[in-house]
Amino acid sequence: MTDMIGPGWLAACFGVLALACSLICGYRLVQARRGRRRTDVPVEVCHGLMGVAMVGMLIPGTKLTGDGGLAWAWLVVWIGFTAWFGYEVLRDRARRRRSALAHRGAHLVLAAAMVYMFAVVLHAAHTSAAPSMSGMSGMSGSSSMPPLVTLDLVLAVGLAAYAVVLLDRIGSRPTPAAGSSRTGAVARAIPVDTAVHIVMAVVMSYMLVMMLS
Repeated sequence: MTDMIGPGWLAACFGVLALACSLICGYRLVQARRGRRRTDVPVEVCHGLMGVAMVGMLIPGTKLTGDGGLAWAWLVVWIGFTAWFGYEVLRDRARRRRSALAHRGAHLVLAAAMVYMFAVVLHAAHTSAAPSMSGMSGMSGSSSMPPLVTLDLVLAVGLAAYAVVLLDRIGSRPTPAAGSSRTGAVARAIPVDTAVHIVMAVVMSYMLVMMLS
């Protein structure tokens, strides 16, 4: 992988955001391990790995997603997460847990989007005479395949809509009391986990759109 997605500066900015989310998830896992906080371990692990994979795909020079075997390993990882969240969605649906169903459903879509992107780039590398994958730019071949274009757009629009819904929820939260500190108000207005979800959805949507260019 040697090419960035879209403008280099924009890909780098999104890569930094994805890496920041990955580090935040790692920190939260450590805190949970020490018993200082409760967290959703599968989600934190998924987001942590997703941030690393996004950096590798946005900035191929980092070699985080690699060529050949490493990329196949990533594909297996995301198939595993997709299967796990799919199972959880079915379980929450059976138990009629609507809030949990929506939450798990969003992670299912994120994991499935990663499966889609790695599958497309591996297919492009397999059908190309080039000895290595060409990064996300190698995915642009999907633009000539109508079924993939439709799936790409559905995933991109769905994730963008999910980010908008989360932002709307933040805007509709009760205003902090007048005596509260500014830092505390910001912390309550934008929960860390919600911010991570928004960033992941936005970055993923951008990557999917760039596949069509």
